[in-house]
This record gives sequence, C-alpha cells and structure tokens, in this order.
Amino acid sequence: QSLESLGGQLRSLQQPGGVPGQPAPLARQNTEIAGETEALRKLLAQKETETGRLQTQLSATKSLSDGEIPYVPKAEAPDKLPVPVDLIHNRVIAVNKEGFKIQAKLAGPVTATRKSEGETIAQIREKGSAFAKMLDKMKPEKEYLSILLNADSFEMFREVRRIARKRGIDIGWEPADTSSGQIEMFRVHLSKKVDKQKNGPRITSILH
Repeated sequence: QSLESLGGQLRSLQQPGGVPGQPAPLARQNTEIAGETEALRKLLAQKETETGRLQTQLSATKSLSDGEIPYVPKAEAPDKLPVPVDLIHNRVIAVNKEGFKIQAKLAGPVTATRKSEGETIAQIREKGSAFAKMLDKMKPEKEYLSILLNADSFEMFREVRRIARKRGIDIGWEPADTSSGQIEMFRVHLSKKVDKQKNGPRITSILH
C-alpha cells in the first residue's frame, strides 16, 4: 500500500499542472515539483528495495513450513533423548562443555552460557569439525538432534538437517531467541511406560 501511494504521488507530481489543490506561479511551482519529485523517487526506490528484502525473507520463512520439518523427529520408536545444538548468526554451536559453560543446579533448569562463536556452513562440512565429531558420538537409535533455531539461521538449519539425515540421525527443532548467549533447559528423561494415545511421544521441548 505504501508503494502504491508513493507511486501515485510521484505520477501526480510528474503531470503538467503541478501539485493538485496548490496553485502557484509557474516558476515556483516547477521548482517545488522538481524537488518533491526527486525526494519521492528516492523514497520509492528505498521502499522497493526494502520490499524486495522482506519478500526474500518471507520466502525463506515459508520454506520452513513445507511440512517436511517436524517439531519432533519422525521416528518409529519415540524413545530418544535430545542432543541440543544452537543455531545463531548462521553458525552452529553444540550445547555441551565445548560450546557452552554449563551450570547445573540441584533443582530447576540447567543454565548454559555460550562461550564459542560456533562453526560456519563451510566448516561443518569438514570431517574434523566439532559438529562432525559430535555427530560421531551420537547414537541414532537412542538420541536425536534437537535444534534451537534463531531467525537468522535458516540456511545453516538446512545444511545441518541435510548432514544429519545423511547419517540417519533424526531431527527435532523449535524456534528460539538465544541472542542473550544464555539458554535455560529442562532435564529430560525417558519413562519406562507411556500411553502413546494419551501422552504422545516421549520427546519433549528442552526450552522453557
């Protein structure tokens, strides 16, 4: 709507006769029209650039709703524990002692404070990366990758998902804002028995 309004104003100013409803001597009118037209042209170009950027972000966001990304991993057996990773600034940081300072309490949530800047997409593709080593230690039949996904890391998410699926590791994710550098997590454990219809799968969100 803003673009349409600006475009209409610009077209009006470019019409012979000047600014509607504001008659003025021809010389002054032409000067005013020229100045306002140039200002509107610049504003219109800026708005078009912003709109293009927002449309690109919207397209990326919509791709996360394509039905292929579940909040819990698709697995025949729900008896799996989360292995959390933080995705922020298009980097990945494992929520473990290498990537975070972990403060466990006798009761309540566990607080993790980020101490590593993490790895880029190019780095996690290398065999010796910290991310690759973490995946090597995972037990796909007992654990799944639980991703804390910040809004600036869609590209990294897709690469992490691709690598994990290639290794046969299930993926779970939840939207997150970890910009403060601190994450509070629940302790999770598997119960021996569960009513699947009543209680659902034994995979739970790790965040508050």
